Amino acid sequence: MGIPKFYRWLSERYPLLNQKLTMTEGPPEIDNLYLDMNGIIHNCTHANRKDIGGVTEEDMMLKVFDYLEKLIQIVRPQKLLFMAIDGVAPRAKMNQQRSRRFKSAMERLKNEEEQRRKGVEVPDDAFDSNCITPGTEFMARLGKHLRFFIRRKMADDPLWQKPNVVFSGHEVPGEGEHKIMEYIRWEKRQPTYQPNQRHCMYGLDADLIMLSLVTHEPHFCLLREVVSYTGSNRGQPAREVLENPCAENFILFQIGLLREYFELEFSSIKLPFPLDLERIVDDYVLMCMLVGNDFLPALPTLDIAEGALNKLMDLYKQLLPNLGGYLTYAGELDRRRLEMVLERIGQMELQTLEERAQDAEYMENKRAKREARMGGGTHMRSRNQLDEVDAGIQSLSMSRNGTRANVLNEALEPEGGPAPAAAAQQGPTMMSREARQMMMAGMGDEGLQLWKDRYYNEKLHAYGPEDRRQVAEHYIAGLHWVLEYYYRGVASWDWYYPYHYAPMASDMINLDSIQVAFTQGTPFRPFEQLLAVLPAASSKLLPPAFRSLMTDPESPVIDFYPATFEVDMEGKRADWEGVVLVPFVDEERLLKASTSVRTALLSAEELSRNQLGQIQIFQFSRNAVEPKYCTSTMPKLFRDLRTCHSRCIEKPPPPPLPTGGKGFQPVLVTGTRVGLNTPTGMPTLKSLQVRPSMRNAGVNVLGTPSRKESLVLGLKDLREALGGAVLSAEQVAKSGLLGSRAYINWPYLQEARVVRVSDRSGQVFYDSKGVVQVQKWQQPEAQRWETDAGQLAGNFITRSGIDVGKVDLVVSVRVCLGYIRHSDGTIEKTYSKDEVQVPLQAVIRQKPQQAASGHPTADDAPAYPDLYEGMQVVFLGKHHYGCMATVLSDLGRSLGRQEKQPGQSAAAANGHYRLAVQPVTEQVGVNALRAAKRVVESFAVKYYNSGNLASRLRVTPRLLGRVTGSMWARDGDDRYDLGLAIKTSAKDTCVPGFSQPSEDGNGWMYSAAVINILEDYRTKHAWVWTYLVRAEKDNDGPGDLRLDQMLPGLTPVQRKEKVREVTDWLKSTPLAKRPLVKLGVKVLSDEGVKALQMAVAPIPGRLPPVVEYENVPPALTLLPYTPGADQVKLAVQGGPFELGDRVTCVSGKGSPPYGLRGTVIGVYEEACEVLFDEDFSGGSNLNGRVNGRCGAFVPKDLLLCVNKPAEISLAKHQVPRQQAGKQAKGPDPAAAAPQQAGTPPGVAAATTAKPEASPASRAAAKAIQQRPAGGSAASTPCVPASVAVAAPVSPPVPSTKLLGAAMRSAANQRPAPDRKQVQQHETAGANPGKALLQKLTTVAASPAHDPPASAAEQAAAAAAAAAAAAAAAAAAHPSGSLAQLQKLVPNARVGNSGSRAQHQSAQTAPPAPLQQQQPGPPSQQSHPIEVEPLQSMDEGDEAGQALLRKLRESASTLPAAPSAGDAAEGSAAAPPKLSRLGSTKGPSPARPPHAKGEEEGRPGAALGVSAKLPDAEGRGFRGRGRAAAPPPPGATPVAPPAPGSQAPSAAVAAVVAADASAGRFSLDGIQAGQSLLRSLKSGDAGVAASRESGRFSLDGIQAGQSLLRSLQGAAAPANSATASESGAAMSPPPVNPGAALLRQLQGADAEGSGASAAVKMQSLEGGAELLRALQRAPSPAP
Repeated sequence: MGIPKFYRWLSERYPLLNQKLTMTEGPPEIDNLYLDMNGIIHNCTHANRKDIGGVTEEDMMLKVFDYLEKLIQIVRPQKLLFMAIDGVAPRAKMNQQRSRRFKSAMERLKNEEEQRRKGVEVPDDAFDSNCITPGTEFMARLGKHLRFFIRRKMADDPLWQKPNVVFSGHEVPGEGEHKIMEYIRWEKRQPTYQPNQRHCMYGLDADLIMLSLVTHEPHFCLLREVVSYTGSNRGQPAREVLENPCAENFILFQIGLLREYFELEFSSIKLPFPLDLERIVDDYVLMCMLVGNDFLPALPTLDIAEGALNKLMDLYKQLLPNLGGYLTYAGELDRRRLEMVLERIGQMELQTLEERAQDAEYMENKRAKREARMGGGTHMRSRNQLDEVDAGIQSLSMSRNGTRANVLNEALEPEGGPAPAAAAQQGPTMMSREARQMMMAGMGDEGLQLWKDRYYNEKLHAYGPEDRRQVAEHYIAGLHWVLEYYYRGVASWDWYYPYHYAPMASDMINLDSIQVAFTQGTPFRPFEQLLAVLPAASSKLLPPAFRSLMTDPESPVIDFYPATFEVDMEGKRADWEGVVLVPFVDEERLLKASTSVRTALLSAEELSRNQLGQIQIFQFSRNAVEPKYCTSTMPKLFRDLRTCHSRCIEKPPPPPLPTGGKGFQPVLVTGTRVGLNTPTGMPTLKSLQVRPSMRNAGVNVLGTPSRKESLVLGLKDLREALGGAVLSAEQVAKSGLLGSRAYINWPYLQEARVVRVSDRSGQVFYDSKGVVQVQKWQQPEAQRWETDAGQLAGNFITRSGIDVGKVDLVVSVRVCLGYIRHSDGTIEKTYSKDEVQVPLQAVIRQKPQQAASGHPTADDAPAYPDLYEGMQVVFLGKHHYGCMATVLSDLGRSLGRQEKQPGQSAAAANGHYRLAVQPVTEQVGVNALRAAKRVVESFAVKYYNSGNLASRLRVTPRLLGRVTGSMWARDGDDRYDLGLAIKTSAKDTCVPGFSQPSEDGNGWMYSAAVINILEDYRTKHAWVWTYLVRAEKDNDGPGDLRLDQMLPGLTPVQRKEKVREVTDWLKSTPLAKRPLVKLGVKVLSDEGVKALQMAVAPIPGRLPPVVEYENVPPALTLLPYTPGADQVKLAVQGGPFELGDRVTCVSGKGSPPYGLRGTVIGVYEEACEVLFDEDFSGGSNLNGRVNGRCGAFVPKDLLLCVNKPAEISLAKHQVPRQQAGKQAKGPDPAAAAPQQAGTPPGVAAATTAKPEASPASRAAAKAIQQRPAGGSAASTPCVPASVAVAAPVSPPVPSTKLLGAAMRSAANQRPAPDRKQVQQHETAGANPGKALLQKLTTVAASPAHDPPASAAEQAAAAAAAAAAAAAAAAAAHPSGSLAQLQKLVPNARVGNSGSRAQHQSAQTAPPAPLQQQQPGPPSQQSHPIEVEPLQSMDEGDEAGQALLRKLRESASTLPAAPSAGDAAEGSAAAPPKLSRLGSTKGPSPARPPHAKGEEEGRPGAALGVSAKLPDAEGRGFRGRGRAAAPPPPGATPVAPPAPGSQAPSAAVAAVVAADASAGRFSLDGIQAGQSLLRSLKSGDAGVAASRESGRFSLDGIQAGQSLLRSLQGAAAPANSATASESGAAMSPPPVNPGAALLRQLQGADAEGSGASAAVKMQSLEGGAELLRALQRAPSPAP
């Protein structure tokens, strides 16, 4: 439990420590997550519930699994997940464990007796929470469950595959949190330890705060449930929080901010030595030990509720300048300095006790008055018991001042003689009446001495000075032990503090003379600890052979197990704070009794439970197979794991530190970044200048205002910052703030967009057209603004402890919710609909990390993630929409010579992928949809108006409305809701399925289920209805009911019991399990859900064959999605949904599983209630609505509606193709999935399928059918980038195109070219058109070792090689890779995607540009998306790059030709070329200029292709390109030659032939050839038209443009070298270069038919199109 009330005190003193988590604002990226598992186990097994039975052990384990899954989904650790369960604890902790377990057993027995008295059947094997102790059968089974659970999650959950998982079970000695500390301690001692690691530890114990501080790791946070301090929760999570562990129910307690708070608080102290924050932290830990922890009790006069920690902090700050140094160093205590602190605490004891006496007297009088109002009765007895004088009277008579003591005794004796002695108080009280009289009698120091004598005698049984000195020595030794435990580990396993109470601070003097030494010892064995901590009532948790030691009256240790014991409540405010007075265990006697049990009486399983175990380390390893921990522990729910995809290593726990070795030291690791340089996502207080001040500001961070001081941080208001000047809202808004990005919620910095600026005179905002509007306030509006501004400043103080000063300007912002990717690949940010008001001085314009990096305006929009082989995605193609698919490797790379690199993307060079799609059957597809819609129509909920329902129940509509709403009944200070609470008119909420507003909106309608519930209510609790009917006749008002009037003659206890019966019944009704939600919710009735489960067929065990797709663009894949402000959501996610819709889960959280299908049975505002097709881990029965664990409430963004396919527009070259065989004539009915109704026409797919799946397809099918996804042994972990972006060790090698790699692989299988044949085709000037066609459509052998030849020889060799290859292929059936090539070629798709969507979504790295150019400023008039040149060229083809480079060099030497427009004007300027997108010289040719006002952040901006101007790096709001780069100074622009001009054809031929001789060729030239063909046919006008329509690749234009310039040179005279000559050549109509090219090509066919055959055989889709079009080109006029 740690330090009681410590968390609340810290949260109220330092109000910004708790970071609230939401769906979109999760925790920062965490490297290491540590789980103190015992808190999870307790919450999931009993959670302090009083109900008995009804929860099986299997249910408990599933809750533990679900809770673990939710925690991992929230935190998403990147490197380490450490799961620690409490093992055998040190003896110092066993005393506290023993007290807690004795009290727990007592409460359990009382609860069982109460249940029996009420007639509730109590099972014989009721759950005993004491079983959560090392060595029990329950813990052994739990360990097995968890190990299998880890294996299963690492096999199929990407979130668990990223980190290493360390499991330290109950067999490993040590407390869970201290085993975690031991791991961190040893890691920090390693020389390879990396600084700036981000740690997160889960747990509710306040002791974890101390442990996190002593690590001296500034980037540390604690994950905790949201706790409640109202009702009976006493700082524990509410039941709703434990039942629904979502992100909204958790907070992060930031240790780094706590350290910065310390720095601010102590910065004003003047010290004679340097202020060291790390030493301050260590001293703070020591000071907190004085208020108590798990090992030492608190000093008698220090109570956190009384402000003890505030006093200690003030005292420490006062004494620190005079102490001469700090109190501790690395766990070593300076007792001389500590004694100075204890002396001052002792001086305050009298004042503290006097104040406590007055407070106790006040509370006692208040309690007496309340009981008197309630009628006395049984409560008077408890009051008398509280006032009884205990046995301390005798100690007073033995004091040194007997006279004064006797007088006091007489005054304390009640009338009628002395009261009987009571060994302990019967209820909590801060001070007994006897002690109060001592302190309030005005006796001063003498009264204090009397109080101390009584305290030592009765509490500590220390009657003399020697005994009291011994208590002090043990306490000081305890401080040493705890410090050693925190900083170095267990100092002694057998040491413990042998008292229930601590000594007085004033008695701890001469501390230097105390000798402290520890012996290491050894930990207990599990059964020995069970004997030491369990009561006799829990003896069944031990093996039968040991039970007699706890129950047999003749047992040698029977005195260790008293049947009854006392709980001292003096000095306590709540029952749970009482001191359990059980005797301490004598270790020697206990071990002797334990060894008396013969080993032969224990089974093998019991012997194994009594052994100390090892730590398991699980590491993800694709396709790994290990039998250990892979056998299912719940075979009914989970199958055995055949392939666990992980390795398990077992290691012993770390040894103790060597003697004299330092553990945690007060110094930061070298390289640690703090303050403004803190890692991204970690908060810091230093991003704003603040003035700290300690004052009582009534801070309310936990539900109730604090009555103690808080450290308030003051911000400079605008007047102070501007030297008294005041800026208007119009000035501030038009200076650039309006519409810009800002950060609010300091210090956690939540991104937002400024939409409005206001002051006391008016407001400035954008209207719907994007025009700035200025509105002036009228007087009432100005007054309202002043009121709101004052309230805003007050909220900052009470909620955050931030004093914003005078509010002159208020900024209205909309919070960024994340990113959305549209079907064309563009990205835009989404913002909340509601505006948040923030004072301008609390707004930050940029994050500290942005300022430190020097890129304050850097756009942090995430890029489209790469896909890796084996990764699972949801396919969004026309056919098989919403089906699961597995990413296959790029076939070009797999057939090429380059080896696969680790972490390398599976994309081809054009950024597209190959997928193996798993179709669904008709039962899961069309038939399931039809069945669901029929059920929804048949079981629609019928509602009846309130008038008809009231007539049927024979009550008035007014009474009906009262019962169905909230109906409060009061009894004294207590209020109870006795209504059904299925509607609230004020909040427009209802319980769907039971109530809804009437059609006219003036009343309510109710379902038939409400009629049955109301009739049952009237039958079982007639007294409620009797009173309501009578009150209705008497026209009583609508106020609270009074229970004393409803139940006259009953005592308050009896009335409370009657009310409890009503409330219990209300909670048992079906409507109590349904939440109140906003109007408009649609829910399928419970009967309909049951019918739907019977109608929808289960998933078949045998799925259809897998279908292969190739050339799949990233826009047709949907990766696992985890909501977050930095995550990208696809526009197709999130509905709208209707009842009966079929959906696929796309959640990356693991539960429900990614890709699981289901049916919508409830549509809420933000989520859907889904009945999935099969049970899954973490599923629920939706409060009994479904059978099994196949139901869940799922946020809409995590669902994809598969029966409403989204229309995704793609360019023709982006359309994926289904893999097909050469002989395929039609579709394979077994492999084709039924097409859903409403399939959009936007995506086309082939209708042929391969008759037989390839090995890769079969492997992919197996992977899909077996969840997890499989992959090759060399593949990288299946970690989606939306969960964790995997950065490869080195940049991925550019991929090779399909045909190119296949041909290069098959090149060595062809016969070598005939050199004589090559010489026959050698000419002085090679035909450039023929060389081009060979370059585009044929392949040449690769004589790598031949000596270099001339350009003509190489060109001839290329043609001869193609002819020889064709002849060899025709002569015999080839084998090997060439045979595979011939199957692939007819369907191969090459050429890059140049559409806008491709370049914005597929983040493929372009090759280096020809000339290094510096980026220029972005255009202020357009929204360019830069497309790098050469992207269509094969990035792995060096020869292709060399070809284009040489062609450009050749073209650059040619004269420039004027454009069409310039020619008309008679100018000789260069012709208009296809300019690079993003040019700064006017609007982008790819898009029309944007409308006026489309600037960054401006409301109302058009949502076309872009919504803002690009930033300094050229990245637009929705675009993903780069800014255009102007040519460097002095560079000569490259201009195409004029039509009609001619360049030496030998240059082109030499380039082509050289490439062919090297065995290399550019397949992307086909794409370039397509662009070339369009240019030849239609000229520049045709190119421009094609660009506007997006019919061809923009990259291909750029690549083909250079080729075009070279070919155009063939028609001009060789000596045309000037612009004027080129212009003269342009005057007559130019000869059609396409026809000339065709004639040359046809002439080549006559020379070598073999080459022509090779052309026909190897032609691709683009090359064949080029050839056919050239053949169809008209001949020029003679």
